[in-house]
Amino acid sequence: MIKEIHEQPKAVADTLHSVVKDGRADLADVGLTDEDVKKISQICIVACGSAYHVGIAAQYVIEDLDGRVDLIIDGGQAQIGLESTIVDFTEPEPVILRPGYITQDMIREVAGQVQTDRTVMEADSGQAPRAPGMKYRHYAPKGSLFLVQGAADQVCAYINEQTALKRRQGVRTGVIAAQETAERYTADVVKSMGKRHDGETAARELFRILREFDEENAEFIYAEFFEGQGVGEAVMNRLLKAAGHQIIQADTDKKQDQKGERT
Repeated sequence: MIKEIHEQPKAVADTLHSVVKDGRADLADVGLTDEDVKKISQICIVACGSAYHVGIAAQYVIEDLDGRVDLIIDGGQAQIGLESTIVDFTEPEPVILRPGYITQDMIREVAGQVQTDRTVMEADSGQAPRAPGMKYRHYAPKGSLFLVQGAADQVCAYINEQTALKRRQGVRTGVIAAQETAERYTADVVKSMGKRHDGETAARELFRILREFDEENAEFIYAEFFEGQGVGEAVMNRLLKAAGHQIIQADTDKKQDQKGERT
């Protein structure tokens, strides 16, 4: 929505110019006569995006757009919480450019074989972005976010060790975990995205959770690595981008940025 409102004024101009003919407005194509037009006293431009803000609560949209628009309509909590799936049908086989609620299996049932673009889960493809949200850091909280991968016990032990260290340094920490393991963490703020294999709940909760970490001033945030299938793949994709593809292998205590480099 930010993009539609603030980055594309040309789209509004083009729309208005399309109904200007011979120096006057002609709205016959939308069913308005000259008499109807004369009765209009005010014109309101309505913008509705299908991207980032579709997945978050109205209160955060209001915060982002405060003072920039006259009216925001609260349609309630999103049932899905993720942006739409984007598929490229110009290739010999369809290619998923951005995973969403419509999963690879769903598309395969209709279109047959379908591929997923490398940039969906990899940071080093070297390819230019082909769709919104494919490659760069999106939805990131203000604090630093890291994904921690490994066996459950190792992940929990590593995160608790790191959050305890940060606490001694006076740094406020947060954890994103599955419902099954959330109670094992000792960070200042612990958020559950639902049961580990419940991708639909995680999709609805993800953006809200990321915004709440900002409200609670979490400076370092550690998230469990969810091996996602279906909608879970889309959730993992958004987490990877929010973290800037910063992944920590709990069993080696090393950070990996998905380029094969460790620090």
